[in-house]
Amino acid sequence: MGLHNITEDGMLYWHCHNPKCQYHNCQDLLHVQTQTPIECAHHAHLELSQRPKGDTQSAHVTHNDVQWTACGTMVALPQCQADGCSRQLFCKVVWPEEELKSTLPEYEESQEQVIDQEREEIRAAFKALGHDFPQKIKIVKTRRIIGYHQHPMIARHLKLAELMKANGKLPSSQ
Repeated sequence: MGLHNITEDGMLYWHCHNPKCQYHNCQDLLHVQTQTPIECAHHAHLELSQRPKGDTQSAHVTHNDVQWTACGTMVALPQCQADGCSRQLFCKVVWPEEELKSTLPEYEESQEQVIDQEREEIRAAFKALGHDFPQKIKIVKTRRIIGYHQHPMIARHLKLAELMKANGKLPSSQ
């Protein structure tokens, strides 16, 4: 749910927050860092394959219903297109400096096979007595931070504000 993508030419793509709407999608949502499914509060009790996979809504940034809100810190997207649903997504596009500075770590993951040294000593002692058993190899996984990046949602919302201004849509405070 939320604004999923903005193309270079100004197309906006999002899903509806209404759990009963044909545009509600909680099957494809993945956590940015872990690439694991994000739990939808309405459908967490369902298996991932049973959760709604609604259609994507879209509009160009120049669409009449893509507008700044009165407070000048949010942009309203058009109301949901589904019959009987009038939900509307509001995107925060102006952020306090401390929120802009917050970043997410980028990780590099690796794994290596390591021989269990303790077991090797026991194995050598048994081998000397004429008994042989298999070597035990552990898989050691490591993860280290290789950099930081801004949260993708913040980046998309900042891009939305830039596109709004570039297309002559300015907040009422400017």
